[in-house]
Amino acid sequence: MVADNRDDFSAKIKRTLAERVGFLCSCPSCRVPTIGPHTNPEKSANVGVAAHITAAAIGGPRYDANMSPADRSGISNGIWLCENCARIIDKDPVSYPVKLLQEWKTVAEQEIKEKRGKVALSSTAFPILEAELIYDTSGRVFNGYSTEILNKYGNKTIEMSEVQNLPMHYKLDWSYELILVNNSETPVYNVSIEYVSGVKFSYIEDLPKINNLKPFDKFTLKTKVVNYFKGTYKDADFQILQKYPPLIQGSVIRLKYQDNDRNNHSNLLTIKENGIIESQKEI
Repeated sequence: MVADNRDDFSAKIKRTLAERVGFLCSCPSCRVPTIGPHTNPEKSANVGVAAHITAAAIGGPRYDANMSPADRSGISNGIWLCENCARIIDKDPVSYPVKLLQEWKTVAEQEIKEKRGKVALSSTAFPILEAELIYDTSGRVFNGYSTEILNKYGNKTIEMSEVQNLPMHYKLDWSYELILVNNSETPVYNVSIEYVSGVKFSYIEDLPKINNLKPFDKFTLKTKVVNYFKGTYKDADFQILQKYPPLIQGSVIRLKYQDNDRNNHSNLLTIKENGIIESQKEI
């Protein structure tokens, strides 16, 4: 008979893990209740799992050979999940590393701690998620001679001092910080952004994997806009000295998120003059 070499949790630790998150799944995009009534009035039905953050045995997902058996079976190495999420994290351990699962656990426990003993907010207490676009830097880079200059000089050496007042090609770029702020007492979950129309950001930093915002918290995302421009260097300088150039004005981004009751919300964010972002709730 093969010996059981798994460092499993005790029944007490399993129970404590569940209680510390109110028997809710700790996955931030799930949070389903994992316990409820059984058909037998004297029983309850549990669909939750005390999952190991690092595997209970060699060869398992996220196994850490440096951990002692006591640490491996200790409460710090456990996270309470529904059966479905427990399967997902073990099938794809690369996408669900130790640090991420530890963050899930911390956020889930903190959420229950903040709600403990308080009357739940009604579904009419909607979150208010707003956005700001903050200018950082801008610049230009020479990107090639124009056809007019090439035709004029042919195979001759081109002296920059002679052509600086003639049209040339430039790469212009503007760097910003897109700040998403939860200006309410209600947390928001599963924040996402998507392009709708107008000039698209050439680069936008990814949202964190745990893309939830506590009340009055914020995400700060680095963004960049690039424009390929033909004109004199003075024309190019005039463009980049405008912190919020006309080319980005009128661009629209969709901001999506969920409230405490997992109702979906969607706002259209329009960039206006001076970088002001106008938010319009979609119905």
